[in-house]
Amino acid sequence: MSPVRRLIPIALVPVVFACGDSDPAGPGGGGPDPELPEIAELRVTPPGAMLWGIGDSLVVAAAAIDADGDPISGVLLEWTSSTSEVASVSDGVVTARGDGIAAVGVSASDVVATVTIVVVTEESPADRSDCLGCHILEFNARHGGSGTPHTCLLCHSGPTWAGARVDHPAVANGFELLGAHASAPCTACHMADGTPLWPGVADEECVACHAADYDGQHAGSGYPTTCLSCHDRETWAGAVFDHDADEFPIESGRHQGGWTGCPICHVNPADFTDFSCFGCHPHDQSRMDPRHAEVIGYAYVSALCYACHPRGEAD
Repeated sequence: MSPVRRLIPIALVPVVFACGDSDPAGPGGGGPDPELPEIAELRVTPPGAMLWGIGDSLVVAAAAIDADGDPISGVLLEWTSSTSEVASVSDGVVTARGDGIAAVGVSASDVVATVTIVVVTEESPADRSDCLGCHILEFNARHGGSGTPHTCLLCHSGPTWAGARVDHPAVANGFELLGAHASAPCTACHMADGTPLWPGVADEECVACHAADYDGQHAGSGYPTTCLSCHDRETWAGAVFDHDADEFPIESGRHQGGWTGCPICHVNPADFTDFSCFGCHPHDQSRMDPRHAEVIGYAYVSALCYACHPRGEAD
């Protein structure tokens, strides 16, 4: 006779994992898996982030760490969002849903970590980019007293303070930090008598910061403020401009001693290529026109006088 086999029904009982006071049921039931070390902390990367527009997303990585600082594998993580209308989360993938701020949490056993997510959209309030509202301590530690503006996102990316880079030409109307400016601290240009200065000047407008240097050397001379015509970006010393050799003889020949300052000829201090001979030579046009009747292209204009008399001689 064949043995009788009895079929014993096995009840399929769902196992539910929850966060909070309850822990995943271990093999013995009613407690954490005894094979896993105790979780000391959850480390999340990045610790905070900004998402730029609806549907933008990023992955938040979370690692369970034991008391020795070693990672623990096989840990079940539970993800939540304080405001799912702003940012939803699924298995660490955070997706922007609407304007605002949300705290994304991850938990395992009794250990919880959170990530602050800021979602910026076209409907965001104008001051959303003023990170100082939450990060005054970080700002003071790094920039306190420097006069650095509060528009943090010009230099920092949303996820982290680290790796900040200033695209100076982009934020300063094309001003490149070249020569001596490359090593100068920000306060050398952006602080005066304790007052922060953030002038939007071009890199050739040296006098915007160096008015005192100009006045000390050129006050009353009428020299133009186009400093780079004579100076380089490394130092004021060694500036060379030989007017006689490069332009027009004023230290020799007929014009030697015949002028008292640049404005005698250079009537436009903003542009020294604009000059007039008539300040010293008030020729009567009624006499000059007949004398130049046979000169092709003649006109009673200083620039044309110079074109024919480049050394200041009559003939």
